[in-house]
Amino acid sequence: MANIQITHDYTMPADELKAKIDELAAEMAGRYQLQCTWSADNCMKFQRSGASGEIRINDGHLALSLKLGMMLGAFKSTIEKDMKKFLIDTIR
Repeated sequence: MANIQITHDYTMPADELKAKIDELAAEMAGRYQLQCTWSADNCMKFQRSGASGEIRINDGHLALSLKLGMMLGAFKSTIEKDMKKFLIDTIR
C-alpha cells in the first residue's frame, strides 16, 4: 500500500478555498474515478476501489492524505505530482 501525505499553506477565504478543493475533486473524479464528498464543513473524503483519503482544512493550512492500493500504488509518483502541482498553482 502506498500513502501520499501533503500539507499546503493557504491564505484565501474559506469559501474560495472550498471552491478550489471542489475543482481538485472534479479533476480527481475524472482522472482516477474517485468519488469525492464533503463529510464535514472542513473535510472532503475520497474513495474508490483501491484508494481512499481526505483533504482536511485547518487554520492556514490543509492536509491531504491518500492511501493507494496495489494497482494505483504504481501511479503514486504521478498522482502525488499532479496533486502538488494543483495545490501550488491554484491554492494560495
